[in-house]
Amino acid sequence: MPFDRAVLEVSGRVAVVPTTTEWSDVGSLLSIEGLAQPDERGNVLVGRVTDVDSFGVVAYSADRLLATLGLRDVMVVDTPDATLVADKGRAQDVRLIVEALKATGAAELVEPRTRSGPGELEDAHQGRSLPGQDDMRAAGKAVVAAAPFPPL
Repeated sequence: MPFDRAVLEVSGRVAVVPTTTEWSDVGSLLSIEGLAQPDERGNVLVGRVTDVDSFGVVAYSADRLLATLGLRDVMVVDTPDATLVADKGRAQDVRLIVEALKATGAAELVEPRTRSGPGELEDAHQGRSLPGQDDMRAAGKAVVAAAPFPPL
């Protein structure tokens, strides 16, 4: 259920504050593209990512080194809980992976290794800011998401 329906529309303790900050809806994994400028081949690489000869790739690594080679139009998202590699055109189908993981009883769906609260994106085990968080704050963008990506 969307956050606005689950909390905002039913609570009597919600206030609206006008602001001029940019808003980024983290409803899609492709929203990662807004965290960095694309390189000359259209790749958006965020975090500890190294690429050779790829085109149109969106790659994010929260902590581990991520290397891509010769890929085209894919997204690679590496978090402490899981790694997702998918065609960019199927970004909205991530729910199919979540359903498959539920069917297998994947523990990460119930007990993710990361934790976060309003305005914080941090690695629960290290206490560090995740790549992109400080860059977004420095650019004057609000860091509102409860987690960088939906736990897989």
